[in-house]
Parts: sequence; C-alpha cells; structure tokens
Amino acid sequence: LKSYREVEVSPNGQLLEIQIEASGKKRVLGDSRARAHIDEAGRVWTAELAVPLAGDGEGWRLNFFRVEGQGQDRVYSAWSPTRTPQPDFHVPAAFGRLLTHTA
Repeated sequence: LKSYREVEVSPNGQLLEIQIEASGKKRVLGDSRARAHIDEAGRVWTAELAVPLAGDGEGWRLNFFRVEGQGQDRVYSAWSPTRTPQPDFHVPAAFGRLLTHTA
C-alpha cells in the first residue's frame, strides 16, 4: 500500500485529485466529479462525489477524512482512524475496505 489516489472536495464544490506515490505527489486530471451544497441557515454543507473505480472483486481500500476549524479548535476526523500521534491521513495501511456486492 504505497500508492493511492486522493480525492478532495471543498464546500464550494472544488475538486482536487492527487496521485500519491512513494516518490511524491502529483495532481492528476481524473474522471471524478463533485457537487456541493451549502445550507447557510443550518450551518451544514454536503458533497456528492462520483469516483470511477475499477475493482478486482476484493473491493476497494479507502478512507473518508474531514478537517474543520483552525488553530487549537481544529478537529480531525476519519471514517477509519489512522491512530497516529499527530494527525496524518496519509496512512493507507489504516484505510478501511469498501466491499462490492453482486446480485
């Protein structure tokens, strides 16, 4: 698990895809799409992502991360926590597994 694709989306719908390799990071123009909606009254934003994935029947390793706030009030959360001493989302060995189901 030394390489993976990172897909980021912001509240305004900006999408960023990065290929992470042992040798470094590079931005890629993938086929992913994102759409975001801000509910100002409810102080909530939602994002919808379409990320094309090819699988081998074993499912996909992935994680979902969120960073909110600034300074001492900054909060880091993850669907599958990496459990590092300092916040570090770049730990693919800690990623969860999304299984596919065929009917």
